[in-house]
Amino acid sequence: MTYMSVKLKNSDVLHLAREPGLRSWSVFFGILSIGIGVVVFSNEDDSAFWKGFCFFCGVIGAFLSLDDWEECILDKKKNEVQLKRLSLVEKIIFTRNNSANVVTAFLSHVTDIKLAEEHVKFFGKAKYLLLEFKDGYSLPMTLKATKGSGENHLAILQVIQDFLQLDEADHLDQIAEEPVEEEENEPLSSSSSSSFEQLPANVEEEKELAE
Repeated sequence: MTYMSVKLKNSDVLHLAREPGLRSWSVFFGILSIGIGVVVFSNEDDSAFWKGFCFFCGVIGAFLSLDDWEECILDKKKNEVQLKRLSLVEKIIFTRNNSANVVTAFLSHVTDIKLAEEHVKFFGKAKYLLLEFKDGYSLPMTLKATKGSGENHLAILQVIQDFLQLDEADHLDQIAEEPVEEEENEPLSSSSSSSFEQLPANVEEEKELAE
């Protein structure tokens, strides 16, 4: 299953997105069809309230089973990282993709991006990408992890590293942290030190000669 795809990439903006996959849509229409089937093939003696209730439960179950639309926008001009998540209901209501499920952070504070894993019950391990910030906190790029070999995760990781030039930044930090060797001061020559020592030995004799 594809983790994320590149929607837009230039020198200033990198836009990554994830949409519900084939499996998620299959579950959605499967649950929805069960709700419709209960209404269509129910007994004629069943009340309209019962049929409506079954249909309503099928619709709610289908909507809840569908994965969210998730986006990650890295904007160098705005110095902003924006993580956005939209459900199907929010996409219908918020036609302009404005949602309360938006997290923003400073792009300049990103120090690293790593491939993380989490254990999914009955399904094994799943992978996701994690943004680390210099303030000590981290943010997952997507709410849900994805199973698979991790090749798509590593490809997206490389795209983000190239866009943010994290490898070059780490190299510059290592150079800055290297200790600077202090040049050893050369000892004063014997001639210069002796010049300060050649003072008149007998000051009284000089006074007598002056008289």
